[in-house]
Amino acid sequence: RRRELENQSFDATDLYAFVQSILLAARGGDVEAQVAIADALSECGDVETSKHGPKKQTYRELLAQGSAPPRMLDMARQQIARCEQLARAPADEVGTEEDWRRRAALGGHASSMLDLAAMPDSASADEVVAEMHEAIASGDPDVLLGLITSYNFGSNRQQRQDAYDVFISGAVMRLVRCDLG
Repeated sequence: RRRELENQSFDATDLYAFVQSILLAARGGDVEAQVAIADALSECGDVETSKHGPKKQTYRELLAQGSAPPRMLDMARQQIARCEQLARAPADEVGTEEDWRRRAALGGHASSMLDLAAMPDSASADEVVAEMHEAIASGDPDVLLGLITSYNFGSNRQQRQDAYDVFISGAVMRLVRCDLG
């Protein structure tokens, strides 16, 4: 399911339409849909704030200036088009990135646990940290492996480093114990 949603998101020319297509499943508890929505909201939030190119400008600044390489200008146009409607959607309609990450984390999604525990000013971080302790204590190999590997493939490694360091040794020891019987 994860790969299917990643492909759909990657291929989407309008992330608002993509989010609308999986919103019901996410509200129904589908953690992969919850993560996909959180990722789309994060991506579209970054359109207005992330800096690109040698002069470190937002996509809109790059387009206004017009002196960036053509490929970068095309990428800026595509990203703005992908995100424009979702970026304007009210939170009460599509939710927030933090809310969807919290739901997925509390549903056992390992990468979301790390993402949320590392989010600055996250109201849910303490709840997720408790969930991570519970996941490690359970000894469930899938969850433990997810906690260990999600750091390596995450999008915001710097923010996740602290959360990861706290849990890696306990998770590794649990995996070793599971593997040894």
